[in-house]
Parts: sequence; C-alpha cells; structure tokens
Amino acid sequence: MFRRNLQLTSVASGLRRDHHPSRRPPGTRRLTTARHGTSCIRDNRGMQRRDRVDADGYILPEADLANVQPEYAGVPEEAARLLVRELGSRLHSGYLYGSIVRGNAVPGRSDVDLVVVLREPPSDQDRTGGGRVERALLQRFPLLAGAGVGLTHLHEVRSPQQRYGFQVFLRELSVCVCGRDLRPGLPRTRPSAAVAAGFHQDTGLVLDRAREALASSSDPEVVRRACRVASRRMVQGAFAVVMARDGVWATVLEEQAAAVAAAFPRWAQSAWRAAEQGRRPVAEAEVVRELLASFGRWVQEALGQVIDSQAEREHHEGSRSSRMSANFINPEAIHRPFGYTHVVEVTAGRPVYIAGQVAMDRAGELVGAGDVRAQARQVFENLKAALEAVGAGFEQVVKLNFYLLDATQLPAVREVRDQYVDTDRPPASTAVEVRRLFRDEYLIEIEAVAML
Repeated sequence: MFRRNLQLTSVASGLRRDHHPSRRPPGTRRLTTARHGTSCIRDNRGMQRRDRVDADGYILPEADLANVQPEYAGVPEEAARLLVRELGSRLHSGYLYGSIVRGNAVPGRSDVDLVVVLREPPSDQDRTGGGRVERALLQRFPLLAGAGVGLTHLHEVRSPQQRYGFQVFLRELSVCVCGRDLRPGLPRTRPSAAVAAGFHQDTGLVLDRAREALASSSDPEVVRRACRVASRRMVQGAFAVVMARDGVWATVLEEQAAAVAAAFPRWAQSAWRAAEQGRRPVAEAEVVRELLASFGRWVQEALGQVIDSQAEREHHEGSRSSRMSANFINPEAIHRPFGYTHVVEVTAGRPVYIAGQVAMDRAGELVGAGDVRAQARQVFENLKAALEAVGAGFEQVVKLNFYLLDATQLPAVREVRDQYVDTDRPPASTAVEVRRLFRDEYLIEIEAVAML
C-alpha cells in the first residue's frame, strides 16, 4: 500500500485488490490465480459482530483457524502442506488471511489468500513454487473463486518501516499455518492515523488507474477488475479517514461503509453504493465511474491530508531520534513480554545514562507519600526532564531498571509507565524488589538508558 513499505512479490496473474485492511498485505500489487465465471451466492455480512479493539484500545486479532467454516475444512492444512512441499527450507513461515479465517467466506466468490515469509528475498524458483500452490488449491477446492500467494522475506518484515504496515497486517489480520509464527514477537497497535497512512499510501494511484482503465478499455475482464478494485478501495480509503480521526477499526466492507456514513453524512449514500458495487461479481461500470468522479475524488483529497499530516508528524518525531537506530526484538524462544522488550539491539547512536530517579520535586521534597502511583508519576516526570535536557524523549529509551520496596505494586507502576513510553516499542526492563531505598519514605526508584 505504501511505497516505503514491504513489496510482496506476487506469483500469479489477474490483479485483485479485495479487502481492507485485510484486502492484502501493505505495499503489494495483489495478484491471484482466479476462477472466472463465478457467481454471487450471498454477501459476507454474516460475520458475527464482536469487539474490534480491547479495553485499552488495541486492535484484537481477527484471524483464527477456529473461524473456518465447514465448507472450507481442510483448506488451511492443504495450503500449509503445499507451501512446505514447494518452498522447502527456504520457507520461514506461511500465513492465511481474509474471509476464510474471519469466518465469513462465500463459496464461489471468496479467495484463499496466503502470505509467505521466506528466509531470503524471493527468487524466480520461489515464485514458480507459489504459482503451483495456487493452482493446486483451486483444483483441490472448487468452491474457491481464486487463490493468491504473496512472497516476502524476514528482513523486510522486521524492518522499522513496516511498523504500521505489514507488521500490523501480519499480527492482527493473519494466522500462521506453517513454520515459526512471527506474530507473538510483533507489537500491539491501536487504530490511528499512522495505520491509516500505512495501509493507504497508494490509494490515490489505485483510483487514478481505475479511472484510466474504465475510460480506455473495452475488455470486459479489465473493466470488471477495475470496478471491483475501485468500489472497494473507495470505501476502504474513506474508512481510513474515519480511523485517523476517531481511532475506530473495522475490516468488513459493510461495517466500514456504516462508519463512513456516520462520520460523514454527506457521503453516506455514496459509501453504501460503493460497498454494494464492490460486493457484486460484476459491478455497473457507469455507477462506478460516477462514484469515482465524486466520492473517489473526496477520498483521495481527505486521505492525502491524513498521509501528509502523518508524514509531517513522523518527520518531527524523527528529528530527535534520527541518529539513534535500534531493533526491538522478542525472540520466539522466550515467553511473550508484557509492557517491555526482551532484547533491544542498538545499531547506531550514543548512549545516555540517567541516574536513578525518585519521587522528589525540584525543591527536593517528597511527592506522593505512601502512594506508589503518585511517586511513579513523579519519577517519570523527572526522567522526562532528564531526557529533554539532552534533546531526547522516551522513544529513545532502550532500558529501564525498576527498584521497588513492594513488587506487588508493580501493576500500578506499569500503568503509569505506559503513559510515557512507546507501548508499541517498549524498552527492555528489569524490576527488582529491594529492602530499602536511600530514604524510608521513597517507595520506588527508576534508572534509564537512552540512545541518541
């Protein structure tokens, strides 16, 4: 979806862009092997309503093998078997995403969508193998409308540029069917302008290409694909604008249209019409052209503002941390951390060591006597002031050490900590219960290491 992000190598023919955010991994041109002549049986609104985010506002993963409908029994297992057979030792892990693992697939209309993470960049041999997987799945399961296998590699997936693109896609919208699952080591994410921008850098280009195709081509298949892509992308792009503004999350087209209608009543009818066209096996070209001329133009303009604002925000935040480079790693062989990172690898920058801070204000007075939460807040304010003194922020902290008189109070301390650190890339941390700090009234002391 965005040019700075992951570029999946696709392995088949027949352009399709069907979902958001689950339509395809960010940055890809979604190519699939398609079965032509399929007909609409029903739409996929039958997915049961459920919470999309947790109590803290983080996106809840939607893909689960337990969601697979009886009609699609065996698809994940066969996909895994074929990937292992065709890609062998080059395969790191394979993932299934889309309606099959959401539980709202439509026989005869829904595709099987796979992402493969290789150990090295994809080769022609890998692409050929992916194509064989697609064809074998279509032959084995006649109810599939199409099959798509996207190829990427470990270094690209783990790159910082993928933080709000492919890493979100993989963790929240995909399920591992073979190999070593990368998702437990990826950070949680809240719906935001960063995610909206990460998933939609190319939407303007996609809509422009659809206009061009509808204006110049008489090929029925080209027109069909352009209508399908444009209709869905208009709804998805408009929903991204809502996400950026309101922090909401949805992946089903009708839910996205409803959110757009509620947020922008002026475009309610257009959003619903676009969603309806996007669900048709063959959309009405004249209706889609009309929507592109009005609704589509607004989507491009509004999304452009979101993307530009996010780029400016990232530039401002990066101005303080451009010299520091670090990888935040949670090895698969270690338990999943909550609120911290197991390993922070610093690859560039200079270290800053901040002495242990206690709940002492500028006048040297205790803040929050007997209240660990109040003391923790003052400690983090002191750490913040120390970081600012060297032109840094909490996003550059790579290590925190906590010393508490009572370790049972750590949950309260964590709540305060999460108001300051980047919870998507938290620093490595150590917490120790001690018998006494330098004065009896202090309940907690925290020291920090940052990289500039």
